[in-house]
Amino acid sequence: MTRFGGLVAVAVLCLASAAWAGTTNSSRSHRAAAAAAPPGMQEFEENSTLGATLGTRRGTDEEYTQVQTLMDRGLKAARNLMEANPQSAQAQYMLGSWLIYGYRVVTTQETTTDATGGTHTTEVRNVVQGLADEPAEGLEALGKAAELAPTNAVYTLDHAAALLDTGQPALAVGILNAAWSGKPPLDPSQKARASLLLSDAYWAQDRPGEAREWLYATLLLNPDNAEIVNRLRALDAEMASAQSIPAPSVAPAAPVEEPSEAAPAREEVAPEQEAAPEEPSDGSGEVAPSDQGDDSGAAAPLKGDSSGDAGSADDQTLQDILGEEAE
Repeated sequence: MTRFGGLVAVAVLCLASAAWAGTTNSSRSHRAAAAAAPPGMQEFEENSTLGATLGTRRGTDEEYTQVQTLMDRGLKAARNLMEANPQSAQAQYMLGSWLIYGYRVVTTQETTTDATGGTHTTEVRNVVQGLADEPAEGLEALGKAAELAPTNAVYTLDHAAALLDTGQPALAVGILNAAWSGKPPLDPSQKARASLLLSDAYWAQDRPGEAREWLYATLLLNPDNAEIVNRLRALDAEMASAQSIPAPSVAPAAPVEEPSEAAPAREEVAPEQEAAPEEPSDGSGEVAPSDQGDDSGAAAPLKGDSSGDAGSADDQTLQDILGEEAE
């Protein structure tokens, strides 16, 4: 599922490949602080844009060289800034952004077969997102930035997004739930981003019901966002498909025993099953509560549990939105 379709984002990074295991291939967005740009920010934006493009096609030697040059220069500037002032939230944020979302160039072996069946191995260059084989240092820097600037919602949400992108959705949920409750305070666009991140985090944990609830919350905050509508439709279709898988209706039959040639023995009747003498009536004609009702053993339907009941108000609102979109 697309992560941040249509929501506020300054730098959009498509995670075409990643240096660490656990990262999904869905499209991501990462917003860099747009205030006074620190050293390395310009290089970061250029590196991100070109790197994402080269993740979808083969680049030229000049393009790969540019990606690597931007990475070397920008990462050095970010480290120098952080070392000069380790208590700067902006410096920690810039370093973490580079380590998690910057692109680097790697060389791999590619084997091809010619028309005669011969094989040829050549070296090719590709881009990889993430400047380290493990994301720990980058996550630590982003977390430190959020800790040093606890009221900065951008730092908090980007830290949660990075945790989700690196395969740690449970940790992301804790941060996002706190943010949703006002720590730090979120403006409407940030609340929409937080709810969408929560939807993706629950989906990553195989909890589709909660994923749908948060996706619907995002839609209520962005009722005109067609991409969110399409995501909700796709999630509903996938949930309906999973629920339509038929389960076995009956248990396997027990093996049938061959009848014995001997005469069947008389069935024994337990003493408590013997017919008891009829008790005298008290003349009132009332039946005890324990004797009332159907003795078929079927449970009475729960109150309000009817397949024909109308949907909830939220679902009716969703139907209106989806109906208008279809028209």
